[in-house]
This record gives sequence, structure tokens and C-alpha cells, in this order.
Amino acid sequence: MRLNKIFIFLFALLLSMTTVHAKEQLMVRNLKAQRVDAVTAEALSDIIKSILGEYYSVQSMDALAALSSVVEEKLKAGCDDTKCLIEVAGAMDIGLVATGSISKLGSLYTLNMQLISTRGANLGVVQRASEECRCSDEDLVALSRRVALQLIGKTSSLQLAASAQRTSAVAPPVVTTPAASIARYSNLGNGIILDKTTGLMWQQVTKPQKFTWEEAKKYCADLSLGGYSDWYLPTQQQLESLVDLRFNPTINISFFPDTQASDYWSYTHNESIRKACLVDFSDGDSYFSYKSGKAYVRAVRNRL
Repeated sequence: MRLNKIFIFLFALLLSMTTVHAKEQLMVRNLKAQRVDAVTAEALSDIIKSILGEYYSVQSMDALAALSSVVEEKLKAGCDDTKCLIEVAGAMDIGLVATGSISKLGSLYTLNMQLISTRGANLGVVQRASEECRCSDEDLVALSRRVALQLIGKTSSLQLAASAQRTSAVAPPVVTTPAASIARYSNLGNGIILDKTTGLMWQQVTKPQKFTWEEAKKYCADLSLGGYSDWYLPTQQQLESLVDLRFNPTINISFFPDTQASDYWSYTHNESIRKACLVDFSDGDSYFSYKSGKAYVRAVRNRL
């Protein structure tokens, strides 16, 4: 009897250790190549998978396509947007998705990545990481490693060894987006919505017209609303905090009913390439585009 109890205890201990060390599943979508050859994009994707594989049980979306007709069909259709990736990973009972793109403009490389949760209150993009560099192939490998670690909140000596040629955006697009809830917002009744989570005050009703980035900055600076005149163009992080994938457009339409399922300017920009970050409220994604383009704008101010 005593031996049986010892055996049961050891078996339970072994089972608990196995459970503790089991890695969470993570589906990785190969990097989307923009003005970068497919071989380079695939090689960088493999490096990112290797780094993430140290912390997660990595499942390649391309490999999953061979096991599931649903994944195969979605992959053939493109499946680059957040909603599609959530559907694919959810069908395979995978809780997290890593996706991104590698682009090149002149000699400047830009690597953007997103970490997406497919279930629970934090459904949607929960982390973003981005970095730029004018670099060699060897430095590009190090860049992909750094961004992969940033994406999952890890640090290493790689991040301290960034290339001297690295160029960063004014406001680095690395952000954790909090889950939204009805209790989070308060309508102040003067055209202003208060976000009680961040303390920011938002313009509720926006102009139906589109602006260039410079025009958007001026519009916000000149705005007088609710007795306040200290409005400004929100940063990427501030604007992304409004994203809520439970709605279409991807914002709490109970408080922001006039929001367009389209791009909105943020202040976050990179002078060297004359681009600024846009947040797309059709799917909640963000990307950099030329400042001369046009998009909608929503002003913000800090609560006193």
C-alpha cells in the first residue's frame, strides 16, 4: 500500500511538471515581402520561427495548410488581415498568432510584426514590434532576432548590439493594446469622450473629410472643442488603444458612432522616409505611408 501511494505521488508530480513546462502554441505567418525578394523574406521568417520556438510551440501556417483544407483555402486567398488569422488559428485551437512584413525603400529595411490573441478578453492584436535599419545581410539577421524578442517582451544582448546605422521612428510602434469595455468610456456630453483607462480625452465626432499628415496636425492644433484648445494629433500608441475588434469598424461604436472603416493619421512618423503611421479601423492594423496621402483624423488631449 505504501509503495502504491509513493507511485501515485511520483506520477502526479511528473504530470504536473509536464504541464508546467508545456509550451503554448503559436502560429507563425511567413513575413509578407514588400520590395524584398522572396528568398530573403523566407530566410528571415525561419529565423523568427527559431527564436520564437525557444518560448512557444511554433506552428507554421504554411505547414498547417497541408493538414487543414480550411487553412489551405485561407492561405490561397491571402489571409493577411487580423480577422482571417484569428479564424485560421481558432480553427486549429491555437491561441496566438505572429505575423508581419519586411519591406525595403532604397537602402532602408523595415520589419513590422504583430502578436495576435485568438481568444479571451484580449482578442486581437496584443503586441506590436517594429524596427528599421540601413544594414547588411548580417545585420538584417540580427534585426529579425531583435524584433522577434521585442514582440514577446524578451530582452537579450542582441538588443544592446543594434547597428549604428539603425534609424528609429519618432514614436517606436511597440504597443500593448488593452481590452476595451463599455465601463471604460464616459461621454462628457460636450463632444468629448473620456477614456478612463488611459486618461485621454477624445474628439467624439470627426470631420467627414480626409487630410494630409501636415493638414491633420494643423487641424488638431487649431481645434477648439468642449472649452479646450490644447488638442493634438494622437501618437500611434494612443490611437491603437481605441482599437476594439468586437466592433465593425474596429472601435467602440457606442461612443464613436461616426468612425469610418478606414485609415486615421497618427503623429508617429519617420522624417528620413517622409512617412507617418496610419491606423486602419477596418481591421485594427497599422502601417506607415507617405505623409502626402490623405486619411481621416481624430484629435486627442490629455486630461488635466
